[in-house]
Amino acid sequence: MQPERQNQQARRGPPVYSVHELTGIIRARLEKLFPRVGVSGEVSNLSRPRSGHLYFSIKDRQACLRVVMFRSAARQLRFRLHDGLKVCAFGSIGVYPQRGDYQLLAERLEPEGLGALQLAFEQLKARLASEGLFDARRKQALPRFPRCIGVVTSPTGAALRDICSTLRRRWPLARLLLSPARVQGDGASHELAQALQMLDASGLCDVIIVGRGGGSLEDLWAFNEEPLVRAIFAACTPIVSAVGHEVDVTLSDGVADRRAVTPTAGAELVAPDVGTLRNELARREQQLRTGFLKELRRRRDRLGGLEKRLQGQQPERRLRERAQHLDQLAMRLERALGGALQQRHERLRMLARALWVSSPRARLSEGLRQLQESRRRLLTGMAGQLQRAHQRHRLAAVALEAKSPLGVLARGYSLATLESSGRIVTRPADAPPGSRVQLRLQEGSLRCRVLGTGPKQSGGRSGDPAHSPQATFGDWV
Repeated sequence: MQPERQNQQARRGPPVYSVHELTGIIRARLEKLFPRVGVSGEVSNLSRPRSGHLYFSIKDRQACLRVVMFRSAARQLRFRLHDGLKVCAFGSIGVYPQRGDYQLLAERLEPEGLGALQLAFEQLKARLASEGLFDARRKQALPRFPRCIGVVTSPTGAALRDICSTLRRRWPLARLLLSPARVQGDGASHELAQALQMLDASGLCDVIIVGRGGGSLEDLWAFNEEPLVRAIFAACTPIVSAVGHEVDVTLSDGVADRRAVTPTAGAELVAPDVGTLRNELARREQQLRTGFLKELRRRRDRLGGLEKRLQGQQPERRLRERAQHLDQLAMRLERALGGALQQRHERLRMLARALWVSSPRARLSEGLRQLQESRRRLLTGMAGQLQRAHQRHRLAAVALEAKSPLGVLARGYSLATLESSGRIVTRPADAPPGSRVQLRLQEGSLRCRVLGTGPKQSGGRSGDPAHSPQATFGDWV
């Protein structure tokens, strides 16, 4: 039976699977064959979607492998991934059914050559240096005699004990403020930054020490993380970084105002040695005392020399001579002043007499009199001129009235003018028959039409209308 069934299947051909079934079989076998694998190569086609996952490929000269690193694993990366970086990826092989691609599900990445922490250290150091966080020009000077010293470290670590004992021995006058924080582990950098910001914002400290004891690079990593480095850079209080031992160098050391190789050295850096200060004060006191005595002897010797010179010059006799000379000058000055005052008084009397003679009051009275006389003469002349002008006006009015044509009209005469042009009619030829003429009388006027002309009458006076050539007028047509 069994050989016969196999022969039947051979005659039918290979088994037929759906895409889903075949992909599931391949996925199960790949995951079973490669539950844990490491692959080295160069990163390419890196993609960072908003989900937080990382998608990239690892390639060499002959092949390329797709890699996915989910958000939970990507958060653990301590260095910045970029194209071209050679890494070793650790994880498992899986299949993405929607595309039928096999891929590496990376759980951990390590850079080739440098370790992950060292690479992260170099990358962050280069980025912060480009922003100027390590610029020496912005570093502050430490106070020489601090009154209050702040410390940011673990409250249970040996670093705090070393700092306290050093400060107690060297500078017991200072007050110590502790802002506790964890110094290693996840989130330690944020705790250290918050503790530092609290001390700095309080304004109580003259200087702050941030540090811990020695350890591995992983133990000291909190002092290389960005939150603490930026908090040190933003602090207004001078900061001393005292991390690890002399060979340990962190980014906090570079951004702080001063670096101390150990916590004990940090305490020695911020606090002067009271014993050294006492010795220095004693030495300077002795120098001051010696200098004062030396200067006092020099001044005494000089004073003695001046006394001898003063006695040799007989100052009392010179003072008496000066006093006598001063009395003479005073008498001469008194006589000169008396004569000058007498001359000035005499001149003042003469000026007063001349001023009285030419007093402005008399000149003012004479001017007022002349002004009144001129005003009277002006009014008299104006009245005569006005009277003569009135007389001339009356004579001119009488003459004008005598020559007025209105007076002629009052005696029964009339004035004829052409209506068309307003020209005065003086002879018959000026008003041919048919012309319209207006006759001006003493009262009102007549509008007439010329019917004809009569013969010239003799014996009349020239210009008399009654003896002019006869003209006949009629009504208007």
